[in-house]
Amino acid sequence: RSLVGSEMCIRDSFKTGLLLFLLGLFRVGFLDNILSRPLLAGFVNAVALIIMADQLDSVFGVPPEPNGEHGWRKAFYVVKNLDKTHLETFELGVIAVLIITAIQVVKNMWGHKFKFLKFIPPTLIVVVLGIITASQLRLDEHGIKAVSYTHLTLPTKRI
Repeated sequence: RSLVGSEMCIRDSFKTGLLLFLLGLFRVGFLDNILSRPLLAGFVNAVALIIMADQLDSVFGVPPEPNGEHGWRKAFYVVKNLDKTHLETFELGVIAVLIITAIQVVKNMWGHKFKFLKFIPPTLIVVVLGIITASQLRLDEHGIKAVSYTHLTLPTKRI
């Protein structure tokens, strides 16, 4: 039996957390001092661009690319199919980005005065607001796709 999306997500999150824990335990962070800053900056920016390109179809509400392309091919697919944008989904995505930006601006302006602001994660706030909004306004009835019920158990090991 193959793993469904939520099981793969839980498994991969667990493996990633375990890997990060082990890297910290064995103090592998020294590599940060060995590798040059421009190399690390380039790598981090490339990862950010790839993630952004992979999220474009979700933000614009464009139907998924039939060949399952990723990265720049997916970005070009979204640009070619902008006429199929689901307006409500796009508006929700723009609002989420604006909320994250507004929280970041408030943190930058008032963070020196109110130290607790540095501990407020803008992304978490948007996720919680999104969950509340989706459940209260029944956004799925307006054509906005959301993640449905997921099993909250760890997947079992299969041989």
